[in-house]
Amino acid sequence: MDNTKLLNYLISHDIIDMESIRDDIVKEEKNKYLEMHKYKIFKDKDNRWKTTLPDETTKSKRKLIAKSNLEKLEDTIIDFYKNKEARENSLNPNITLKELYPIWIKSRILEAKNCKKR
Repeated sequence: MDNTKLLNYLISHDIIDMESIRDDIVKEEKNKYLEMHKYKIFKDKDNRWKTTLPDETTKSKRKLIAKSNLEKLEDTIIDFYKNKEARENSLNPNITLKELYPIWIKSRILEAKNCKKR
């Protein structure tokens, strides 16, 4: 039995829940980008969550980011590293479809997830 048939069987018999799979993929994706962030994340005296992100345009080569809650700060961090990865991948003319396809699938899942939130 091939993987597609197996997956369809599991879904049709309520053995596996696609929503939980999507959630797991999104969590895995978020963790991947948060692990790339090597700077301290902290709640400051003003009750805002803060960290720094790399910024080549500043003297210190870092930029302070502050958000009202941890989730917003993590979203900012994730967006930063996603964009950085996209720029690096777009500069690589030797990227193969095999390498690009999983990135594209994850982005489609995230887009679908974000559309459902609205």
